[in-house]
Amino acid sequence: MTDNQPAILFVDDEPNVIAAIRRLLHHRRASWEMHFATGGPEALECISRLGGIDLVISDMRMPGMDGSALLDEVARLYPDSARFILTGQSDMEAIFRAIGPSHQYLSKPLDGPKLESRIEQSLALRRRITPAVRSALAKLRYVPSLPAVYRELAAELAAGNPRPERIDAIISHDPGIAAKVLQVANAPYFNRLRAARTPSQAIGFLGFDLVKSIVLTCGAAGAFSRIGASGLAAADVIEHSVEVATLAGLLMRAAEGTAAEIDEACGAGLLHDVGMLLLAENQPETYRRVLEEKRRSGRPLEDIERAAFGASHADAGAFLLGTWGLGDGIVEAVALHHERIAVLAGIAGPADAVALASLLIAERRGPPYPTAPGQAVEARLPEALDEAQLAVWRQLRDQVVGQGDGQ
Repeated sequence: MTDNQPAILFVDDEPNVIAAIRRLLHHRRASWEMHFATGGPEALECISRLGGIDLVISDMRMPGMDGSALLDEVARLYPDSARFILTGQSDMEAIFRAIGPSHQYLSKPLDGPKLESRIEQSLALRRRITPAVRSALAKLRYVPSLPAVYRELAAELAAGNPRPERIDAIISHDPGIAAKVLQVANAPYFNRLRAARTPSQAIGFLGFDLVKSIVLTCGAAGAFSRIGASGLAAADVIEHSVEVATLAGLLMRAAEGTAAEIDEACGAGLLHDVGMLLLAENQPETYRRVLEEKRRSGRPLEDIERAAFGASHADAGAFLLGTWGLGDGIVEAVALHHERIAVLAGIAGPADAVALASLLIAERRGPPYPTAPGQAVEARLPEALDEAQLAVWRQLRDQVVGQGDGQ
């Protein structure tokens, strides 16, 4: 690898696919160091020769070592490398359900702009979570473990034949989490058929992954007991996050995303501001001063956080979710949910959906922390965005937040 060019390895046993990738990305030769392999063993040999790799994009169905096995080995040997599975649309949902979100997913046939955008997002995450940021976050005295209710639920859902009564017992053990799951499941934009009365019925409307993300978000918030002194309210963060998650899923669906991408967008939306809770829990007085400075000056919250902590809440959230072993797609979307706005041209993946949803919800509701009267939303959508498309996105936003509060 070179210091100024990220190294990317493409792996596929079909020569025509490799040739197509070369054509699609020919114009990026000056900015990316691209390598190609026709199978798992050759790919591992290439990475070893290079001394590491920034990003691996591998076909799923290959003879011998398939893509999942290859990327599992890459994760073991080179844990900082980003990983994508490349597979046909008809296979993607079954593969996602089988091996989960440990890798990110790209669908065939390849779309050049979308492929470029997903690669750029992944590389941006590597640039953002620098050694200095990691060092600052490693000094936090309190980093919670995965909530017990989430661990129990994930184990039950992974068992192959989850039992509704067991799911109900696990989630209902925490009445607050159970109430939030049912609230989301019975929202009109998810459920227009009949009321979900139990958590297991809610899974029928929301799916396993979204329910797991709701449980994780609420369970994580319950692990933070000192944030009140910071001026931040966990309940406000959760309410904002539920609306962002809902809108992110709708935006990803409108962009014809796969079910896996919609799940990731919803999950990342629910967790996108968990870093606020982590920073506020560790240093509530410092975070109170951060919010006071935000109200006084109107400067971007992330800039004030970096000055105070050496990292922003987006960095802290990505750090926490990474320690919990969540998938790269969710971690990436959380880390970039402010940064992607400046370059947004459309919705290429979950990170774009979460970034856009967060801004659109804040336009109507305001951010999930106290602000000065009349203080405007700090981020702005790029002027080049199509006005007709933006109007459609805002209509989806209004379905989520409702029309009763005016605009």
